Amino acid sequence: MRTLDEVLKYLVDQVLVEIEVSSAFVCALNRHNRVDLISYCNIDPILLAAFPTDLTLFDGFPLTDSLRNRKTIWINTLPSWGGDYPSMKEFETEFEHKTFFTMPIERDDKPVAVIGFFALPAIEFSEEIADFLHTLSDLVSLNFFRHSKSLENKVNLRVRTISTSEVTSLATLTERQTLILKMMSDEYTNLMISEILGYSESTIRQESIRIYAKLRCNGRKRASQMYKAQVTNP
Repeated sequence: MRTLDEVLKYLVDQVLVEIEVSSAFVCALNRHNRVDLISYCNIDPILLAAFPTDLTLFDGFPLTDSLRNRKTIWINTLPSWGGDYPSMKEFETEFEHKTFFTMPIERDDKPVAVIGFFALPAIEFSEEIADFLHTLSDLVSLNFFRHSKSLENKVNLRVRTISTSEVTSLATLTERQTLILKMMSDEYTNLMISEILGYSESTIRQESIRIYAKLRCNGRKRASQMYKAQVTNP
């Protein structure tokens, strides 16, 4: 299992490189309704120092808004944070990033953390980006859930609807392959996946073939069934 630091590095270096995301972080909500920074990747100390610390869930900041209202916050006017967050006025600073976005990480249908990203260009929010972030959030939530369970040293045995060999096969997929499989199960075509992830359709087709080989199945339908079975019965 990858650590949160490793997951963030993978997202920055591999998954979100096409939109020039350069740094990322995760903050978790603790039992006292306070928001703690628990992991980050490639954030310059100057940038990190420009942000407020010791936040509560009810403070008027982008992170807490995302957590409290379970929504994606997208700001592409940096260093200005816009009129929605007057409390951020004092934290405006001269740095090269133009876009900041953050979204909640949920567990058991409750927001438990928030993941945020900085990108160099001013990126316009779109429906395609929204769909991609929804998929990305699901995968990060799954990793965060596993990470939290490991920290808490809890074991929860459940009846599985797929075989042990299939579970093992799913575990052999790379993060990119898992993301592609998730999008397949959501009925995205190869063309749609290629446009959202920024790869060629040929690359997506080749990755699909590798996925089928690892899962030892004969196509998209069975691969999607296996993925949905594991998500339903983790």
